[in-house]
Amino acid sequence: MTGRSRVKIKILICSSLAMALLSGCFEKNDEQKIILNNVPDIVAKGDYHKGTDIIRKGAEQGYASDQYLLGLIYSRGIGMPQDYQLAATWFGKAAEQGHELSQIKLGWMYSEGKGVAQDHQKAVYWFRKAAEQGNDVAQFVLGQKYERGEGVKQDSKLAYVWYSVSVANNSKDSNNEDLAKIRDAVAKKLTQEELHEAQKLASKYFKLYPTKQP
Repeated sequence: MTGRSRVKIKILICSSLAMALLSGCFEKNDEQKIILNNVPDIVAKGDYHKGTDIIRKGAEQGYASDQYLLGLIYSRGIGMPQDYQLAATWFGKAAEQGHELSQIKLGWMYSEGKGVAQDHQKAVYWFRKAAEQGNDVAQFVLGQKYERGEGVKQDSKLAYVWYSVSVANNSKDSNNEDLAKIRDAVAKKLTQEELHEAQKLASKYFKLYPTKQP
């Protein structure tokens, strides 16, 4: 396993479209595959303890991808007891290094109060960090935060902006039509002037925060 390699996985938005990265969006077996795919020498044996030791070593050496994987292991209790506090610790270390999937996970944990005290402002902080890296899931959730006024002042215009950016960055996914409907529902709350301003800002943000190409 190369601790230096980033984990490249797309977090899909759940069909409920509620909180796009609630823990249910990743099935436990999916996260097991993520972990084992990064330690190919033990895939055949299914030796989670050995795999965890390898990942932990990379995490302790400061590799963000391994810190993220270790956070997944603790958050799901894969091969060990579930521990949200340790998960938050490792996601936090990776998030501070700019690891966008860790930023999303940490944002979710602050939203739900999992392993950390619930803090919607901190949740928004981390979702924004990932959104500004072009992560369309984080962009969608940030839109939700503005629509609901969670951790930020309620602002339908900014909700529309972030929903629009997410839709634009998510154009190839099958659920994009549903996302567009959510954006359009918010648009109905805006005046024509507000909508025009929001569309201009969304266009600017789309150029600033495009989804990274694989």
